[in-house]
Amino acid sequence: MLPDIQNQKMNRNLDFAGISRFLFPLRLVTKDGSVQEVVAEAVAGVSLSGVRAINMSRIPQLLGEYHLLAPEYIPTILGELQSRLEAESAYLGVKFLYRLVQQAPVSKHAGTTFFPCMLIGVKEGTSFERWVGVKVQ
Repeated sequence: MLPDIQNQKMNRNLDFAGISRFLFPLRLVTKDGSVQEVVAEAVAGVSLSGVRAINMSRIPQLLGEYHLLAPEYIPTILGELQSRLEAESAYLGVKFLYRLVQQAPVSKHAGTTFFPCMLIGVKEGTSFERWVGVKVQ
């Protein structure tokens, strides 16, 4: 029988193993409680905690389970990544275009503006940090 290489211990830890540029449909909960549908691009991964590899297909599978996203959901998603992949730390970055319809001050006509946004979260053990970014042009 061949040895199980993936689950053998390594003598060094890699900082991060995961996926990037993963596109998926996402529904954002807005400030007023409404929902906006966007296409999101994610980068996500975990520490390997001494093992050689992870089952990377579990990452997009887990992200696909979260069709609805708000910044306060990120700790839950990161906790699930840690749990399912048996990792000490987890990282998630999500980029998307946020659509905002505004009325022009003079003409009063409605116009649509798109703002590049990102949500980033890192969870190490039980410690958690989150960043929310909006690029204003």
